[in-house]
Amino acid sequence: MEIKTVDLIKAWANWARTKRHRQTCGSAEGRYRAPSDVDADIPVSSGFTMRDIYACDDAWRKLPIRFRRLIQCIYIARLPDYRIAKRTGIPLPMIKICHDKAVIMIASELDRNK
Repeated sequence: MEIKTVDLIKAWANWARTKRHRQTCGSAEGRYRAPSDVDADIPVSSGFTMRDIYACDDAWRKLPIRFRRLIQCIYIARLPDYRIAKRTGIPLPMIKICHDKAVIMIASELDRNK
């Protein structure tokens, strides 16, 4: 497991937590538009580019559903282990092993797409 991959996953999770969706609001005239800064990409301060973040997102989407939920629970939702086990169906002693396997799968997918 590479440290760089874990750091990229953490940057991806930060992006996933803070990304904004275009906001619209019903108004009597129907003229409301979201401010222009809502459409801008969230700046990535961890040294990774948005291309790296999108590549990590694509690699995450290719994981089996159980591993996707695991990565999502650990990095985005930041749940404690017992809640992760309940949400993913992975036994508590196996969470660390499955996490390492998911990170390796993401790293291999990122290497394949370079």
